[in-house]
Amino acid sequence: MRIQFALTPATALAMALSACGGTTDGEGSNDAGAGGETTEILAGFVEPADEAAGAATPPAVFARCSVCHSVEPGVNRAGPTLAGIVGREAGTVAGANYSPAMRNSAITWTEENLAQYLVDPGGVVPAGIMPPPGVNGDEARDIVDYLKAL
Repeated sequence: MRIQFALTPATALAMALSACGGTTDGEGSNDAGAGGETTEILAGFVEPADEAAGAATPPAVFARCSVCHSVEPGVNRAGPTLAGIVGREAGTVAGANYSPAMRNSAITWTEENLAQYLVDPGGVVPAGIMPPPGVNGDEARDIVDYLKAL
């Protein structure tokens, strides 16, 4: 039986090891048992961002985005999927929960305005519902570069 987690591999490993009494500190052995249950639990696990992005690697700051957004086409969370966002008209992903302000913004996401939005969502779409992710300009550009590579 395969179990897939919507967690990062490190978090999933830590949870599995703690449930089995093992360690993740590199000091000591993995006490998961002689049958290798930890390996079995994590077998087949693929982090969604890696699967959708292929060779693209998300910057560490993207973890803030992935709490609410998927990079898998057609997979919306609290926010819409970010797959194909660069060049897409704002507020147009089917099934996504958008504010009226976003739906009526008439924005097409360019690299520049997407980076601005990540730094100050309310400045780009007043009355929008996305909270500021707390990224600076360099981090926003790193996120946009990742999203372009999807």
